[in-house]
Amino acid sequence: MATLGVQRKRALLRMFCMYMQVFVKGRFSLSGSTVQTRDTRKLECLLRAVRAVSTRLEVPMHHFMKSATCAIVNLSSESVPRSVWVKERAGRTWRDMHNPDFINDARRFRSYFRMPAPLFKTLLDWLRPRLERQHTQMRLPIEPARVLACALNRFASGETYERVGDRFGLGHATAIECTRRVTQAILDTMWGLISFPDAEGMTRNIAKFARQGFANCIGAIDCTHFFLEKPDKQLDSDYHDRTHNYSVVAQCVSDMDQRILDFAVGWPGAVHDSRVLRRSLLYSRATQEGFFADTAARLDYGGRVNQYLIGDAGYPNLPWLLRPIPGQPQGDRKRFNDAHESVRKCVERCFGRLKGMWRVLYKHQKGDVDGINAQIQAIGVLHNFCIDGNVYFNVERFMARHRNLGLFNQHDDEGGDAGINEQSGDAARDEVVAHMAFRAFRAPRRG
Repeated sequence: MATLGVQRKRALLRMFCMYMQVFVKGRFSLSGSTVQTRDTRKLECLLRAVRAVSTRLEVPMHHFMKSATCAIVNLSSESVPRSVWVKERAGRTWRDMHNPDFINDARRFRSYFRMPAPLFKTLLDWLRPRLERQHTQMRLPIEPARVLACALNRFASGETYERVGDRFGLGHATAIECTRRVTQAILDTMWGLISFPDAEGMTRNIAKFARQGFANCIGAIDCTHFFLEKPDKQLDSDYHDRTHNYSVVAQCVSDMDQRILDFAVGWPGAVHDSRVLRRSLLYSRATQEGFFADTAARLDYGGRVNQYLIGDAGYPNLPWLLRPIPGQPQGDRKRFNDAHESVRKCVERCFGRLKGMWRVLYKHQKGDVDGINAQIQAIGVLHNFCIDGNVYFNVERFMARHRNLGLFNQHDDEGGDAGINEQSGDAARDEVVAHMAFRAFRAPRRG
């Protein structure tokens, strides 16, 4: 009698587990609501029968549930599409990326990702170890190529996450996560692209400035603003800049080719350019580590000057940072100011290329300020990556079309941070003025 009871219990357990497998497969593989409803009714009837039998046989109900759980776990190891987890989206651009016609259409590909397909593949190879996810028994992970494509299209277009995600068959939250992952991967693996060049590169860089009269100059420095939606109330006044927008400030050093040599991001929009300078790592390297010391070069007329940057009137005049001569100078000093204004525009063109190629920086951004700062830094790395890859961008045309929006000429007035320990740079500036005067005197005159 006892043996018969055990057999009945085992038979009941087998029946319950078998039906649970059939039911779960039907729920996850069948889309018809009628079938699912019928299965649900059958399961409810079966559970009532199991409860009744378990009561008569004095078998605790959790024994049956434990067996059912084991059946579901065994079933989950199979590759079963779970349509209830993912909403179907268009994903047209992602499908196009598998079409050779789309890949070979360089102009169209660049309109989505700001780089040609071979350069996209190079970037993907660099970032792939950071973008790959382990395969599990749940859903398949998103392909690294799709993650990168989603983030680049978001940076390039500045459109909403919903619209960008829909292009690649992703949801709003997934598009945000893809952008965050690519941002962090770029900062972790490629931040070294933003740096002052090595000795050979520095020689080429100095030669380009020297042809414009600025001997031993290594770059131009300026600040720009990236606009935000209104932040939290406690940060309201800090981020409200002089143009009556909310923004964060970035300090950039650029060479003549619009390449970023130093990039510091994250100060609130109300902070003056000179204060940003004083709080930056560049200022510490210059004043405490002697970054510009012992770099003197002999000038044409016989003088000597260390390496230096040029900046607008919002900066102090330092031995390593030369600003224009104030007032209305004449003669040789006016020549210096005219050349200074002309050469300094390389950093404005750098900002124009940065915001023109990556339109998310052109628009008012919404979200966590720290996350926005990280995205700006990552896009700065992509800026240099594209320059190194010889990606062309007509920055003059973009700036001419959008100059009235105040995206580039964002100079602060004189004054700024009185806390700067200013060592007068007048002597270094006078050396450069004399050098330009000597060059002008020796230049052949047209007659």
